[in-house]
Amino acid sequence: MNPWKKLRLPVLIITFTSALFVFGRTITDSSIGKRTATPFVFPSAVPLSQWQFVSSKPLPNQIVEQLL
Repeated sequence: MNPWKKLRLPVLIITFTSALFVFGRTITDSSIGKRTATPFVFPSAVPLSQWQFVSSKPLPNQIVEQLL
């Protein structure tokens, strides 16, 4: 017998039981769907201590080079 056929029924049972648990929890817990996000205020300036500029150059456009 194929190993997958031996595992198919237990996997289906676990999946079905998990789905029932989530469905039941959604029905019984009244706070689900009513949660509010805590507000976050972004600072106007980000302190960058010991920041140093690093020179950069653009990456080669490999798509254009392949077409040529």
